[in-house]
Amino acid sequence: MQPKVSVIVPVYNVEQYLRQCLDSLINQTLKDIEIICVNDGSTDNSLEILQSYAKQDDRIKVINKENSGAGGARNRGIIEASGKCLYFMDGDDYLQLDALEKIYQKIADTNADICVFKNNVYRQSSRELALCSWERLISNIPDKETFNKYDIPKVFFQFCNIPAWSKMYRTSFIKDNKIKFQNLRTCNDVYFNYVSLILASSITFLNKTLLTWRTEHCCTTATRGKYVYNILEAYKAVKNKLSKEDLSLLHNTFYKAAKHSFNYEISMVEDNRKDYLALKFYWFLPFKYWIKKATEIFARKIFSVQNLKIHKIGIRLKI
Repeated sequence: MQPKVSVIVPVYNVEQYLRQCLDSLINQTLKDIEIICVNDGSTDNSLEILQSYAKQDDRIKVINKENSGAGGARNRGIIEASGKCLYFMDGDDYLQLDALEKIYQKIADTNADICVFKNNVYRQSSRELALCSWERLISNIPDKETFNKYDIPKVFFQFCNIPAWSKMYRTSFIKDNKIKFQNLRTCNDVYFNYVSLILASSITFLNKTLLTWRTEHCCTTATRGKYVYNILEAYKAVKNKLSKEDLSLLHNTFYKAAKHSFNYEISMVEDNRKDYLALKFYWFLPFKYWIKKATEIFARKIFSVQNLKIHKIGIRLKI
């Protein structure tokens, strides 16, 4: 019998949090699920934990592979998945116990390709649980049961967060369109997120907070500064897809999303690299999106100006 949901969990060195993740899955109110755990070459006890849980629950399938990153692990999970819907979860996060039931039912009721929902944020260093701010994003969602890119073309890439764990997907939609994660050490879900949204005929939103994201441990987040150019590769691939699909109506919302992501990636590196990376990244954007930032950088480098507002008249005279 076909399970309702295939949960795909890439696992890499998360032994400290993995049990909480798995417990939140095996105790879901929706029992008709399969849990595909892809051990991506962990060097800690993650594999042993997975195997122990698999012995106790036959819904858990463990795949052991050499390390290639979360993108490759998720793609392997898609190949193995047999459920009606796909859900991608990180091994250090955890779900509300009724999460899968509510999200799956929303997709079943609306016949949507994608269901987007809200999340909490758990900050490991301070051990604080905080609500993720969704108000600005939700304000861009139309007052309709389902929608797509043609309903909100000006803000289409600003109505939800990028990570795959904030969405559930209809399996046939993902497999028929051959949507895959990029094999990047970081930012591997940027292409998957935007392309799935672009190609979706119908998207629905569930206004409930159902996942807790452990933000400061996440292995991809922790290594962002090391693989900083991955974000540029991701957005180049999305831009090519937009061109291929002849979706120029989404260019403005796309470049706004790219600029926001670039700023975040730049914030993750050392100060002495920030200006160089800003110029490198912003060259990808149309002129109107980066002229202000470029002016600030050149003012600092050429004229040693730290506060552009105070010195703008002097800079104009020198130029």
